[in-house]
Amino acid sequence: QGPLVARTTEMLSRIGLAEPSIVIEVPSSSRGRAADFTPPRDSGSNGARADRFLRFLATEAMPAVAEAYRVDSVRVLVGHSLGGLFALYSLADPPSVFDGYFVFSPSVWVDDEAIVEDVQRAVQSPEAPSGTVYLSLGEQEGNRMLRGFEAVRAALESSPDAPLEWRADITPDADHGSNPRLSVPVAARWYWGR
Repeated sequence: QGPLVARTTEMLSRIGLAEPSIVIEVPSSSRGRAADFTPPRDSGSNGARADRFLRFLATEAMPAVAEAYRVDSVRVLVGHSLGGLFALYSLADPPSVFDGYFVFSPSVWVDDEAIVEDVQRAVQSPEAPSGTVYLSLGEQEGNRMLRGFEAVRAALESSPDAPLEWRADITPDADHGSNPRLSVPVAARWYWGR
């Protein structure tokens, strides 16, 4: 989603609807990114290493970008499908590394929707994450995806006093593949227009 986010952010920045931004996409390893996006569980998910990937972003990738470029302190994580699951994991794993999350069509179904409980526990904790979350799902994505989306929405709603600003949209006429393309401009305009 990196090129899509970069083009959209650049266009919105040129017309004054978004801040100028640096978009970083981490290339996938030869072993693939699925395991990097999958949260580890006590039951032992096969090869799940989202914890290590999040640590890499926080301790290596982000400091390297800050050293190479003039950046401010705002960090937004964008994820689609399993990347959306990873974004929810990052949100629920304190301390928050990011200030904003664009979560498109998250694969909440992984590990029997265990991420829903993680998000709910995080927003209800005394150290609840702050920042913003934009969550979207394509209207045509099917019942399993819709159940997960609604469960995450309910988890976010479970603590109205949490210092987290969020928005959840169903994208009309979108499927799993087209939802990010249709949602990125909406998410970016909402995020920078708040």
